[in-house]
Amino acid sequence: MPRITATVAGPSRVVVTNGSDVPQYGLQLYAVARDGSRVVAAGRAAIPELGRHGRATTALQLTGSTAGRPLEV
Repeated sequence: MPRITATVAGPSRVVVTNGSDVPQYGLQLYAVARDGSRVVAAGRAAIPELGRHGRATTALQLTGSTAGRPLEV
């Protein structure tokens, strides 16, 4: 099974790592920022190709404002 991890690297950036020997294609990332149970920002990004043991940094297209709240990817 592929081992994909996503780590928030800034207000709208994510680092994605493929920890497996299998290249990944068409990865979709989704993120939200919450204020309690209320979603205050949401976004997405796509990574067309992530090679075996590869790493990519991508920007999320966010709608709303995180206003200092952490993103969940």
